[in-house]
Amino acid sequence: MTPLSNTDCKSLMKKKNKTVYFSPHEGIGDLGDLLVPIKKNTDNPLKKTGIGQCPAWYHQNARTYTFHASLSLQFGFDVNTGQFTHSTIDDEISEIVQTVSLPTENTPLVFELEKFFTNFYWTEEKNIWISVLPHPLTSLNNNFYHCGAQFNLSNWARNVNIGMVVVDPEKPVIINRGDPLYNIKFHTEDQNEEIDLVRAATDERFLTESFQKVRFVRSPLAQGYDYTKHLFESNPPEKKSGCPFSFLWKK
Repeated sequence: MTPLSNTDCKSLMKKKNKTVYFSPHEGIGDLGDLLVPIKKNTDNPLKKTGIGQCPAWYHQNARTYTFHASLSLQFGFDVNTGQFTHSTIDDEISEIVQTVSLPTENTPLVFELEKFFTNFYWTEEKNIWISVLPHPLTSLNNNFYHCGAQFNLSNWARNVNIGMVVVDPEKPVIINRGDPLYNIKFHTEDQNEEIDLVRAATDERFLTESFQKVRFVRSPLAQGYDYTKHLFESNPPEKKSGCPFSFLWKK
């Protein structure tokens, strides 16, 4: 048997990237190759600047991806009447954009977008957390920012859509194809692991299980049931902490 070289040993010791899969919502599946790829942030122009040479910047952005708009959408909203005033898809806008809250002195105007700009995410890996983060350019260019979220993707494969917090209710929301809409960042117990985000055909096992969970938590049977453990509990369950950074406070 030929002894392994130092190069071979280092190759074997190198950690394998964890894999997360995604599939666009079936409502826009007919766009085919027109879909704009989800891009890892280390592939953006900042990589070529002095900031991109910073290892702390690279460490974060090697686990962060940006979701871009696959189509253009524009709509206005009259806060006095609670009606949409115009849109690029007038016949369907009330089905695509759901009003979550109207603006008051203490609350913003919030919409939830259905179907468009929605992906289903799942993974076979253990203890992968997903953070959905607002992209800084949306408040400047699109008049909204993503409300954000975080959960244990290994426990609950889910659709990720847009909870849209409107910056100026008097102005329209304008989205152009290719605009960055939100960031997705992945966390593992070992924060030095990297994530490969792969587009794939929807895994029906994960999709069915996800829908079953949603139906249950919205049914009368779930009254008083703490379903949040499915979102935030570590896996396997014998690990009590739901925080992927538990090593920071463990003695």
